[in-house]
Amino acid sequence: MVKFFNEKPLYSVSEITKILDAELSTAFADIFVEGEVGDCAKSKSGHIYFKLKDEEASIKVVIFRNAALKIAFSIENGMLLIVRGRISLYQKTGDLQLYADYAEPSGIGALQMKIEQAKKNLQKDGLTDPQRKRKIPPYPRCVGVVTSLEGAAIRDFISILKRRGAAIDVIIACAAVQGKDSVQELKNGLKKLYERRDVDIIVITRGGGSMEDLMSFNDESLARLLAESPIPTISAVGHEIDTVLTDLTADLRAPTPSAAAEIISQSYFSLRNDLINSEKKIAEAMRNILYLKNTKLTIFDEKRGARTLIWKIEKLEERRDRSFNFNVGLKKILNLEQIAVSISKRLSPSAIYSNHLNTQKRVKTIYETILSKINSKLELLESNFNGKVQMIQERSPMNILSRGYAIVKNREGKAIKRSLDVELNEILKVILFEGELKVKVEEKSS
Repeated sequence: MVKFFNEKPLYSVSEITKILDAELSTAFADIFVEGEVGDCAKSKSGHIYFKLKDEEASIKVVIFRNAALKIAFSIENGMLLIVRGRISLYQKTGDLQLYADYAEPSGIGALQMKIEQAKKNLQKDGLTDPQRKRKIPPYPRCVGVVTSLEGAAIRDFISILKRRGAAIDVIIACAAVQGKDSVQELKNGLKKLYERRDVDIIVITRGGGSMEDLMSFNDESLARLLAESPIPTISAVGHEIDTVLTDLTADLRAPTPSAAAEIISQSYFSLRNDLINSEKKIAEAMRNILYLKNTKLTIFDEKRGARTLIWKIEKLEERRDRSFNFNVGLKKILNLEQIAVSISKRLSPSAIYSNHLNTQKRVKTIYETILSKINSKLELLESNFNGKVQMIQERSPMNILSRGYAIVKNREGKAIKRSLDVELNEILKVILFEGELKVKVEEKSS
């Protein structure tokens, strides 16, 4: 029986909440609501409780266990969601609630959400830690490549190796790079290469494509298998702007398949250029030496050639014939004949040939000495270069950041060293080893 107060119906609390619940359940029996997740909690029984909110309001949401099991991602605070369900009034507390049976990410797609969840799992297990990354061997003899034989990636990869003169064997583990069976084929290809002892580097690669095309390389199980590789690995997937999960767990990320080939062959390419330059220097040195020796031989021929000898002998005979004093002339002639004989011996073909052989031996000795000194100099330069590279790497800011440090800058790009250099509510940029953060100063201390 309805009661009245001042000629108007008088309801008890339970009566009005029942009426409101019935009205709400009828009017909002199947609706979609979008909002940001807050105060998310998951019970031991599998139910999920959270609030959906925007800038002006919030509503409580409940997803019971059976519905929660059908959601393929983890609901977390700060996530933008679209949920479907019915509005009801929880009569015991008078709270308005949305009982949801479906949810999907809003803003970023479900694929991206799946990737982000897998990335967090890999980071949690330390598989993306820079400290576990191995160095790529500078002079590999054999490279294993997991990719499709039909794509441009393998053609570009081999073409770069040939063009740069790298004498590297390539073993291809064929696998589909997209589609239903691609993940399993990629994993099988890796496992086959893991068993080989002649492979120095493993490259997993494919050309560019859409996010859906690259999803095989965003598979968490594939990324984990790559992290378990006993051989140093390179992930070279897509174009420069693409980043996939295998990039995070490989020892090195290359932006493209061609870039991976350039990285692998860099030491060979540099060595080849050094040898070419050394050959040019040696050839130039030899040309200079031969030119000098040839000049000396030419001067020798001009001064001590056969014509000069004949001319001298003719002069001696002429002087001998003109001598008035037979005794004096005879003595002079005898002396001149002795000189002529000595000169003839020194300019005989056998003497000239012997001198030529001695010159060749000296040129050969000089050539071998120059070559030895150049090789020693190259070894010293390479040792000094490697030492400087190591020193630069050790002092690199990125190396410091990889150990957990960060660089803080204001909007003008100036590095912040003291708390006195910033103001409250000022926006700062925090540079990490991977990525950047924008933060707002809410409190500071000296």
